[in-house]
Parts: sequence; structure tokens; C-alpha cells
Amino acid sequence: MKTLLKTLVLIISLSVFATSCAIAKPTTSDKVVVVKVHKPKLVVYKNATYYRNNGVWYKKRKNKYTVVKAPIGASITRLPLGYKKVRIKGTIYYRCKGTFYKKSGRKFIIVNV
Repeated sequence: MKTLLKTLVLIISLSVFATSCAIAKPTTSDKVVVVKVHKPKLVVYKNATYYRNNGVWYKKRKNKYTVVKAPIGASITRLPLGYKKVRIKGTIYYRCKGTFYKKSGRKFIIVNV
């Protein structure tokens, strides 16, 4: 019974991990093209639509997502998981996967540091 329970827990945890990842396809250019992003959050900034998931930013072209830099000046309400709080020249920023955020009221603004 214990072996069956351990196997079941392992299968469930692997399936959760597999569904939370993006599926990438190699391309000939320097850009990373992703076929599927699990539950991305939508961000519209300056009439451009961006998607974000786990601190990675994407733009959708046709049925594929291309990894892009986060749009400087855009705001989000929640920081991605795994962020780090950093202090640069006396100012507190939040960093996640190379993107810096600065708190402004209840939002976080993407800034260039």
C-alpha cells in the first residue's frame, strides 16, 4: 500500500511540474519560440499585448509565443515567484529573471536599472 501511495504521489507531482512548464521549439534565429505557455497572464502596455508566466515575458505571434524583454514602464499587481529584493543606490527594487520592478502604490513598475 505504501509503494502504491508513493508511486501515486510521484506521478501527480510530475504531472503538475510538466503542466507548469513552457514547451519550446528551437529556431534558427536568436529568439526563443514557445509553442505553449501554461496559464499566462495578459499585460497590455502602449497598445501592445504581452504575456507573462513565472517571470518570463512573451509576445504572441500566430499560435506561438516569442520570449521578449519586459516592457519598461509597464505595471503589474503581483511580483512573479522567486523574486529577490535588492537595494541599488539607496532605492529598493525587486528583481526576477533579469527584470527589475519598483513598487509604486499597490503596483510594481518595470524599470531599467
